[in-house]
Amino acid sequence: MTLWEHIQFVAAIEELRETEWEPLVSVWLNKVRLTQVIHDLLNSFSKGMQQKSIILFALMSRPQLWIIDEPFMGLDPSATQLLLGCLKDQRKRGAGILMITHILDTTQRIADRFIVMNNGTLYVKGTLQEVMNKCNVEDGTSYGCIPEEDR
Repeated sequence: MTLWEHIQFVAAIEELRETEWEPLVSVWLNKVRLTQVIHDLLNSFSKGMQQKSIILFALMSRPQLWIIDEPFMGLDPSATQLLLGCLKDQRKRGAGILMITHILDTTQRIADRFIVMNNGTLYVKGTLQEVMNKCNVEDGTSYGCIPEEDR
């Protein structure tokens, strides 16, 4: 299916009126520079283009809870900033966000609580400052939080 067909599909499943989704879609496609490929097949897209498309589909459905795994993978810096802005907006409207990522320095801009896991086991949890204090790290990455023998 093309990007346009996917957009129409999401709108139909979510029972959205065109007046609800069209302005959002138009703005997002322009911001992430996908208007020129709207009639191309998604399987021909790069990883970053696919990520941008998936974010659009989620934005259209306005979920109360976002569960996103490594959302910054494949995104260029500009698209990363757009995603961070979108997630901040979603939090403002009351949506919860559960994000799985290895990039604390980017995530700390929107997250208020962190959980660091190692091999499926809870290692430490808390606010960013609590996690950094418990791990004795100052660089904003989770890498230093896990003891070297456990990496």
